[in-house]
Amino acid sequence: MLRVWGGGAVPLSSLLPEKARASLYKSPRAGSSSDIPPNCHFTALYFFSPRPDARVADPAFASQYLQQNYYEIGTPTLTGDLVLLINSRNEVVHTAVHLAGDIVYSKNGVNIAQPWVLMREHDMVGLFSALEPMRVGYMRWNQL
Repeated sequence: MLRVWGGGAVPLSSLLPEKARASLYKSPRAGSSSDIPPNCHFTALYFFSPRPDARVADPAFASQYLQQNYYEIGTPTLTGDLVLLINSRNEVVHTAVHLAGDIVYSKNGVNIAQPWVLMREHDMVGLFSALEPMRVGYMRWNQL
């Protein structure tokens, strides 16, 4: 696009990994044979991975996985950085993937009525802070 006179645009969805692009704005299939609940932690932690570990859908395992494989950062700057919403008990309530600017890739619920979406970070924070204020934290995979 830098070489095109006047610039141009590339749809953000075209920059997503194949699995994320295929599921964007779609809900999980009802009666899927998968034993993996499509929650936010699972979605975020395996954003780039073609072979996910079903244990990461368990919040306790996801927390341990984060501690072992990610480190805290001040601001997300790379696609794949994690955006965590943390409650007053220091529990991670929601996890999403930073894409670019203030856009995140998110699964806002476990049920099949909740599709995978792109949304603005502040809208996601507002959604999850409706009943209890949330603190925002950022993490990056320690292999980057």
